Amino acid sequence: MSAAQARAEGHESTGVAANGTWFSFGSTHLRGLPLVYWVFLLYLFLSTSYVDEEWAFVGNLHLRPLSGIVVLLALVHRGLLRILVPAPRSKGLPSVEPPGAFAAPGSRWLFLFLVAGFLSWVWAYDRGNSGPAQIENAKQVLAFFAVCVLFTSRRRLLVAILVLLAASGVYLVRSYMEYLSGKHAFTMGVNRMLGAGTSYEDPNSFAATVVFGLVLVIWAAIHARSRILRVCGVAYFMLGSVCVIYARSRSGFVLLVLALGWCFFSIPSRRMKVVLAIAVAVLGVALAGVQSKAAMERFTGIFSAKTYSTDSSTYGRIEGYLVSWDIFQRKPAFGVGPMNWGIYRARHIDGNKHEPHNLGGQLLATRGLAGAVTFLGFLLVTIGFAGRTFGARRRAEDPWDRAVAGLASVVLATLALLFVSGLAAHNLDRPQWYLLPALLAAAVLHGDRREPTPEPSSAQRP
Repeated sequence: MSAAQARAEGHESTGVAANGTWFSFGSTHLRGLPLVYWVFLLYLFLSTSYVDEEWAFVGNLHLRPLSGIVVLLALVHRGLLRILVPAPRSKGLPSVEPPGAFAAPGSRWLFLFLVAGFLSWVWAYDRGNSGPAQIENAKQVLAFFAVCVLFTSRRRLLVAILVLLAASGVYLVRSYMEYLSGKHAFTMGVNRMLGAGTSYEDPNSFAATVVFGLVLVIWAAIHARSRILRVCGVAYFMLGSVCVIYARSRSGFVLLVLALGWCFFSIPSRRMKVVLAIAVAVLGVALAGVQSKAAMERFTGIFSAKTYSTDSSTYGRIEGYLVSWDIFQRKPAFGVGPMNWGIYRARHIDGNKHEPHNLGGQLLATRGLAGAVTFLGFLLVTIGFAGRTFGARRRAEDPWDRAVAGLASVVLATLALLFVSGLAAHNLDRPQWYLLPALLAAAVLHGDRREPTPEPSSAQRP
């Protein structure tokens, strides 16, 4: 089949050598994509780069909430049309309508988790404090359904991944430039780098954000055919490692080491594995040589038993588990409500208003059994789906199947990193819990769907 015939029949998986810029297995042309898709990409870019949180001229436009409302209205409209005006179905043939949001594995569990969150808000200890927190969490969850509904072809999925990668790069570079300009905090006896924006500004959250972004960046570098994208992937890895070290975050350092282990597992070339090992060794020696004595003691304290018994930061996290269990026993059904952990603790437990600093405690104490069971149900279904996808496609000859297997590996690795991070952080509102499983579901459900690739203009034709 010629490239022209492939375009005529709408195959995105054929003839991509002429149409695909960044990947060998799919087009990333921007022509012909619907407006609501672009609005959602704007929302994802702002939600990942956080430029609207520090650049006043962007924040004053309120682009993130406005774009979110537009996408939500579009989803409601499409859902109503699907119910009221079903797609025509020829006798003996399947419907041409793409699968709906609830076709994605784990979607029903996630919807029930969303309902449980709102019920926790209704019965919250302080409803006024819970409302904004639950709405923020609902935004993260609804992004899962938006991806499943809007990313209905391989091209749309790949373009969205490029936008997410660009947003992660912007966030990393902005954070580093602000650090060079003097933005930092002196805590725990050391100067610590802070993240750009306000959502994940503190050193531990910033370091974790960098590492969570690294996994998808490395996937793109492995499967890209563009040298530019591969160079950008290497640059993100190098600069991201530097930023994690200068954040002086012990949890971030552990996450970085685990992410590097995943990189060695994922890179198919032995030569590249050797190059990566050398680069990590050289970078590690260079960074260790410029650290202060206090900073080195902070990192080496990870391996000291004394840290877990006398260090105030570490002990406070251990204490958070005990307090969370106490709160759960008092409010087992729906918990005390989102963002009420610290308030309830201060008024009814020990007078301390510090947050739980652990995912399990946050989930059980603020959403109770209803939230914990539904969230775990979503995770178990997602892990099973990602594991089956990885096992079925990782040895395939088709590059798209291998890329999907790699994306399944990204989901499994990121969920593992989120779990490890959750041992010492209340990270239920991290978008990666919901966004990456949605990308994998879209790749499997819609990755082989046909979408006509726009013909090049006469000026572009040979």
